Amino acid sequence: CNLNTSLRVLSMAFNTEKGSYLKEKALQTDLEIHYNRHMKTLDIPQQALRIAGQSISVGASFSFGPQPRPFTLHIVADKIPLRLAASLLTPKISSKLDSINIEKPIDAEARINGQMQPGDKPSVYVTWKTADNIVTTKGMELQECSFAGSFSNEWVPRGPRVDENSIVSIYGLKAKLYGIPVFADTVRITNLKHPTLMGYFRSKFALTDLNDAQGDDSVFRFTGGTAVAALYYKGGIKAGDTIVPYLKGTVALKDGVMEYIPRNLQFSGCNALLAFNGQDLFLQDIRIHTRKSNLQMDGSIKNLTRLYFSAPEKLQLDWTVRSTSVDLGGRRIFIEKRQQGKRVSAVVNRRKINRIASQLNVMLNSCNINLSLLLDKLTYGNFMAQQVRADLTLKESDIYLQRMSLAHSGGNINMKGTVTQEGVNNRFKINADIKNVQIDQLFHAFDNFGMQSLGAKNLKGIFSATAAVSGNIKDNGKMAPQSIYGTLAFDLRNGALIHFAPLADIGGLIFIGRNLDNITFENLKNTLTLQGNKIIVPPMQINSSALYM
Repeated sequence: CNLNTSLRVLSMAFNTEKGSYLKEKALQTDLEIHYNRHMKTLDIPQQALRIAGQSISVGASFSFGPQPRPFTLHIVADKIPLRLAASLLTPKISSKLDSINIEKPIDAEARINGQMQPGDKPSVYVTWKTADNIVTTKGMELQECSFAGSFSNEWVPRGPRVDENSIVSIYGLKAKLYGIPVFADTVRITNLKHPTLMGYFRSKFALTDLNDAQGDDSVFRFTGGTAVAALYYKGGIKAGDTIVPYLKGTVALKDGVMEYIPRNLQFSGCNALLAFNGQDLFLQDIRIHTRKSNLQMDGSIKNLTRLYFSAPEKLQLDWTVRSTSVDLGGRRIFIEKRQQGKRVSAVVNRRKINRIASQLNVMLNSCNINLSLLLDKLTYGNFMAQQVRADLTLKESDIYLQRMSLAHSGGNINMKGTVTQEGVNNRFKINADIKNVQIDQLFHAFDNFGMQSLGAKNLKGIFSATAAVSGNIKDNGKMAPQSIYGTLAFDLRNGALIHFAPLADIGGLIFIGRNLDNITFENLKNTLTLQGNKIIVPPMQINSSALYM
């Protein structure tokens, strides 16, 4: 028979505890139905209905015979808006789609199979597809998005039809994530009570595409280069998830040109391989160029995916730097205090990919960095050294120098110490062992150690010493005048004191006729006490060209 009707559906439920389908929806149809009295079955051939103004094709079969009384329902909806499709479902199912918005209509098809008996939970299988759409979730916006997908509440066959056994699958994903192309063959979301997303994602893009994606809180600004990413991800998708993210795969950077904005550092020729292995990140075969330096680097961060957002200060970056020549050009890279990054609110920034980029700045400024340096040559202002080997730990406001050895001014220097970064004045403590260094070059390299009256132009000789000193380095990288305190036990051989004004003045009054402008001596030993603007010199024997004391 045919049933021409226009009505409003108050409730249509297979299990009233789960809620109603089509609740409060207008329905118009010229419905063709067939009832078989002998078989006690009601069949509805596939035909068009109008539900809430949307044309939908529906077919169904119901058995009213002996138990278990099976039924099937087949629904096809072409070009249906997601919000309308969600409103046709039960509140429990539609609520799971609240966080997703799809701008253009999609094509969807659903098959529902069950039994008309108390407590039965029907099998639900839904498929859909869309092309060139815009998909927005709480975490991202996908543009030019094309994909197919499915939903099943029976992921494990003959298992319970509950959220824990439900799965959403996405196939052939092709989209742009804030301008960055993203591809995935299969993405799955399992256990909808505690959702876990897993998928293998691929991308190839120009590094400049990352600039807009980072927003106003950029850490790096790119002007050239490319990246190729191939990553498998498994992790939670809900706020407050305790599921530890798992990331496996690589991101390869090639010929990058960029600026590290927090410290105004320019890099070119950047090549690197970022290898993710579960919760850990390994930075491999990194090669970068600055205006005067070439660097090769490797590093690792353990528990990155576990602590990146929740506790970046607990992360530890192990970093090794090698180079044939590094010229810091007077930069204050290690002297300046690391800026405290502002933690990004997931609520405020949940729709922006720059939450990840902003958190990178927080992580780099909060984590502990263990740094090993292997440099053939190092230049920093007036200071030049060869064969530099050093191990440092950089904390949020302190630098710990475990050891450092280098060749400088014809000799060798070994040292250890600390720097407390306070901005304008940076306090340091150094223990150093100096052997066979040309003293004039040493004073020149360290800006005369902040002294005004005695400098590199006044000294000659081969200098060895053991020093335990403290002082201040200004934020411009210069030694603060009259800030050095400590002791210096020295041995100066084949030395000379040249044009030292205080001694020349005394000589003019006391040692008349003697040349005190250029005093030479074979060996000079003592332990000096440095007190800012004073140097305390204990009694010592001096055999010089000018006098014997």
